[in-house]
This record gives sequence, structure tokens and C-alpha cells, in this order.
Amino acid sequence: REKENNLTEVVLREKKVMVVDDPYNSPYISPEIASRFPDRCLVGIPVIHAQKDIGAVLIGCNMPRKVSHAELSQASLASKILSLIIARIQYVGQLEKQEQMFRSFIENAPIGIMAVNREGRYVMANQSSADLLGYSVEELLKMDILQVLHPSSKNEGMFHFNQLLNNQPASTQMVLQRKDGTTFWSTLHGVKLDDDLMLGFHIDINETIESKEALAREKGLLSGLLNSIPDLIFYKDLDGRYIGGNPGFVKFSGLSPDDFQGKTDFELFDAGRATKYASKDKEILQTRQPSFTEDIVSYPDGTPAVLETLKAPFY
Repeated sequence: REKENNLTEVVLREKKVMVVDDPYNSPYISPEIASRFPDRCLVGIPVIHAQKDIGAVLIGCNMPRKVSHAELSQASLASKILSLIIARIQYVGQLEKQEQMFRSFIENAPIGIMAVNREGRYVMANQSSADLLGYSVEELLKMDILQVLHPSSKNEGMFHFNQLLNNQPASTQMVLQRKDGTTFWSTLHGVKLDDDLMLGFHIDINETIESKEALAREKGLLSGLLNSIPDLIFYKDLDGRYIGGNPGFVKFSGLSPDDFQGKTDFELFDAGRATKYASKDKEILQTRQPSFTEDIVSYPDGTPAVLETLKAPFY
């Protein structure tokens, strides 16, 4: 069975207002469709926006009549107005959808997201920021940035806030203070959205800072231990380049750490000794076993010495 003609499809295909004086005798409407409606005259108005078919408005009269040229003009104008109205409704709907997505992103983000006005008062805060600081969202919205900054970070915090006010990017690390008085390190990345709205992203980096501090303490302890040992101690990478050495090795080489770091035996000693040292290093790396040797050497000032050298691979 062939598809029945209908006025909606016709006006959208022709993209103009169309008049059907007699629905029962029209090439645009099948008799079966016409029999379902009491209208004796139909006007079809296409609704199209941005070259996309939205639909059609059909206006019917219950008695036969001729549609005047003025009425056709008014129908065409109505078509344009309807298209604009529907387009606006769709645009507003898209904006609302985007706003909902944006709000959902902020509310469910695993990092603290907060917004302040130009006075530094919070006007928006997500749940993650409330959890970080130990306040409720409602409590944060009654506070300003100075109330969450630890005294040691107030100057730093205000400096970066003023940078934002002056349209400059702000990114820093600072100490924040929770409601219960405990503190933690946080990164802050701020952006200015407009003259009265700044958005900040907070990430708790307390564990990272503590790890760095612990590593620095361990490094300092190890360095102090090596420097206190009177024997010569040095260490190299897999390419045989010196990474470092203690004061005993500095005295033996006659060079400062900056001068011997990154260099090989061939750049520090004569060819014979360098070849001997490099060969022994290669053997240790292959066997992964420590090696003990005895050497008669001279210090840079000519003082002779007998060195008992223990080399071991380090994993």
C-alpha cells in the first residue's frame, strides 16, 4: 500500500505556507485522511529553524472559504515567529541541560571546587571542598578565604587572590586549616570567570608533601653519614659515570663534586688506571658480586697510599 499524502509532509517539503481549499479533492491529502477531519479548508504553516524541519501548524475551517493574499502573508509571518519561538525554547533547553551538566560536574568532582566574589567571600562550594575543610557547604557559604587559610599562608593566599582580580593566572601550594584546627597542604589553581566571580580548584597534597619531607630527611641523614666516614666512598651509574662521592673521595680525586660528577674514570685518571677500574666495574655488573682489590696510588699532592677497595653492585 502506497504511503498516504499528508499536508505536514508537503509543507515541510515545499518549505512554504500552503492552502487546501477542499481537503477531499486535493493532491496533498489522501481522501482517507481527509475523511477523518471535519475541516472544509486547511492552511499548512511549516515550522523550520536552521534548515531543520521542526513540524507544521495546521489551521482548519469548518466551512469552505478562499484564503486571501493578506492571510497568506500573515501565515508566512506566523511561520517565522513560530520558528523563532521554538528555536528559543530549544536554545533555553540546551542551556539548562549544559548548566545541569556543569553543576553535576562540580557537585560530584573528587576535588574541592569553590567560587568567591571579588570580596573573597564564598558564593559556591561543592561537597568535596566541604569534606576537605570539615565544614558543611552551608557554613562555607558564610565564610571568606581568610577563614580557611592557615596564618602561615595568608600572605601567599591574598597575593594569588589579587593576581586573579588583576586577570593573572594563580597557581600555588598553601596550608589550609580545617574546622577542627588541623592543617593540610593543598594546591590551588584559580581562574577568573568575570569581574565578580573567581573559581578555585583545591587538591589535598598533604601526603605528597610529607613524603617529600621524609625523603629529604632520609637523604640528609644518608649524606651526613657518608660525609662523616673518613674512608673514600663514591658511587657510579651503569655507564660508569660518577654520581657522587664523600669528602674522602673529593680529597683523593683533587676535584670538587661538581667537577667529577658525570665523568668516567678515563676523564679523571690515566689510561692504565682508568682501564683497570672500568674493567673491574664491568665484571661486578656481570657477576653481581662484590669485589675487593688493593692498589698503590698517589694523592694529587704526591702523597702515596695503599687503598683497599671494596666495590659492590647497588640495586
